Amino acid sequence: MNNHLKRTLQRVRSGMSGLLGATLPEELQYPARMEFRYQGRHATPEEIARAYLEQPARKDIVFFVHGLMYDENCWLASGFNMTEAFERDFDLFPVHVRYNTGRHISENGLELADFMEELFRSMRGSQEHWHIVGHSMGGLVSRSALHQAEKAGMGFTKSIDKVFLLGAPNRGAPLEKVAQLASLILKAVPYPLRYPALGLRIIFDNLRVKEQAPLSPIGELAEFYMHKAPNLYLNLAANILNLRSEGIQDLRHGHLLQEEWEKPAEWGGMKPVRVPVPPLASARYYAVAGSLSKNGAADPSVWVTDGMVSTASAANIGEGDLLCFVENDRYHLLPGVNHFVMPYCREVYQTLSKWLADD
Repeated sequence: MNNHLKRTLQRVRSGMSGLLGATLPEELQYPARMEFRYQGRHATPEEIARAYLEQPARKDIVFFVHGLMYDENCWLASGFNMTEAFERDFDLFPVHVRYNTGRHISENGLELADFMEELFRSMRGSQEHWHIVGHSMGGLVSRSALHQAEKAGMGFTKSIDKVFLLGAPNRGAPLEKVAQLASLILKAVPYPLRYPALGLRIIFDNLRVKEQAPLSPIGELAEFYMHKAPNLYLNLAANILNLRSEGIQDLRHGHLLQEEWEKPAEWGGMKPVRVPVPPLASARYYAVAGSLSKNGAADPSVWVTDGMVSTASAANIGEGDLLCFVENDRYHLLPGVNHFVMPYCREVYQTLSKWLADD
């Protein structure tokens, strides 16, 4: 199997896993479990530590965490390779994270924390800085991993220096909110139709012609076409819509922790349930937002999006704001850059390069 075909099949499998999640049979889940990738192949934390320690000089490490329905191949395109650029220009040691994006963000976050801690323990006390570049869902998985690791007292958190979030839906993704609202509407629509349909059936059932009710079939047809048939198809559409994965549903409000998604949903899941997730005190967090318009407003807004995430969500603007990107001058908007090209966009890399060069 050539590399192009293999990569295409991987994209299809990662896309289906991200979209349908646990709905897929276990043998079709991709990947079966989280992996670290180094130089294009699977590598255990111990193998990565061994490769790192064999380097002639110590380097900072950068972890790349892809977004929903992607894998580590998202960081390269025919014209630009983000990973190689970091390695070439900053002499960094790159490690890719491959994970099943259909799982809960908190589950992937905890597994990533465990992997990073295992790598840290295999590094023999190396004091080099670790950086993270997370795109979209990958940014939330990274935040979840760092928070859960700090709560568990994991040692690697002290090595984390800079965390770059590219189009991360810190305040949720509008498209998932629309999907949930559509699901609620589809389930609710048949019920108002029930009463006029029932009323027509009662009328036709009680119309008498020579002591008989010959119009009853018309009442049955009216009830069927006004209530039963729409109810069947609309509920089918709602059920299909509800097949979307746990990972996608976590994106609705940017849920990072199990305590958030396991609580009973309010307002049909439209009301956010949020638990404070403060940043690591020793790390610096940065946010890149994109917009479809090349003339986008500089200030974060819920009305300006990159096609998937609003600039306000990427900048974490809202009640209980714990990541102060704008106030710390660690937020940058890239007008005309859409959500999907961020992992291999030169403008994104140029922005990260300036931040990475800061001491």
